Amino acid sequence: MIVFSSFALIQLFEYARRGSFKKLGLAFLLFLLFFLFSNSNFYHLDKANFAQSYFSLGNLFLKKGNLQKAEEEYLLALKENPSLQRAHLNLGNIYFHQKDYSLAEKEFLEELKVNPRQEKAYNNLSVLYRIRGDYLKATTLANQALEIKPYYNEAYINLALAYLKTENYLSAESSLVSALALFPSFAELRFYLGLVYQKQGKSDQALREYMQLLSQRPETQDMEYNLGLIYSKDDPSEEGLNGLKAYAAFNSGLIYIQKKEIDLAQKSLIQSIELKPNFAEAHAILGNLYDLRREYEPAADELEEAIKDSPDNPVYHYNLGLILAKSQNFLLAKQEFEAALKLLPEFKLASEKLRLVDSLLSLQPSK
Repeated sequence: MIVFSSFALIQLFEYARRGSFKKLGLAFLLFLLFFLFSNSNFYHLDKANFAQSYFSLGNLFLKKGNLQKAEEEYLLALKENPSLQRAHLNLGNIYFHQKDYSLAEKEFLEELKVNPRQEKAYNNLSVLYRIRGDYLKATTLANQALEIKPYYNEAYINLALAYLKTENYLSAESSLVSALALFPSFAELRFYLGLVYQKQGKSDQALREYMQLLSQRPETQDMEYNLGLIYSKDDPSEEGLNGLKAYAAFNSGLIYIQKKEIDLAQKSLIQSIELKPNFAEAHAILGNLYDLRREYEPAADELEEAIKDSPDNPVYHYNLGLILAKSQNFLLAKQEFEAALKLLPEFKLASEKLRLVDSLLSLQPSK
């Protein structure tokens, strides 16, 4: 508008200089029109709009992972407009990621005062109560989120996870099957349905779900970045589709081990590591499979990778010690048993193996 007003002002002087009074009148009207339009509050930019601007800026910082700046902007937004929707919701999201669960809960409850039908607030509270072990509240809140928004895939997941924690596998299965009927390409739903079948001992059904997930292409994945939504630490979807696939391949490997199909188990575990290279547990179990086949060198390599990813796990050090002892690397085996005992002094098996290795070392001729 300022550009057009400036043009009209220039034309005013030009027509006045030439003495073109008819055109001068038209230019003056144009100038007046644009001048008034430029200086009016046509969009009603009051405090509510400033609050929205702070809120939008907070969203940008939150997307970039700058939680401190995002918090500052949301607080400014609420100072301008205490009833601004979703500001408390996103503040709660920030406090959740900072592990201040009490403050997160407070903000989600404040959001519900502002907007009693905010399904994300109910869903996020469901996550919080599940983390605290209050599974009844968690299921109630997830169901409330679904009452408001029946096509809410994350609420179905929270509901299923709450049922899983109480070993209510039939209810978990029912909720996930219903959700997959609505969202057939939502990978997280399929992963948890496979897990529910696995927990029930329905290995073939579990493998079917895992295989379908592993064949899923990225473009069919429904998961999206959602500012107001929180995920708990037991949710592999934080790592994206590849993370879900890594866990699906890992769980498939465990099923194949139970079935004594070692070749397929090994293939699945290798696949899980390709999808998630720092998957300590997959490295450890793959190492144990190589150990069963007396392939001690690759077995040791896998256990070393597991320790690199999870150095404080005494069992990994113990298992590596066993493999090194079988390879007659008694000195290195001793170091691993000692490392296991340093992490877990009451580890009796490690103590026994350490004594055995010490006795074997004492029989070796000194150099």
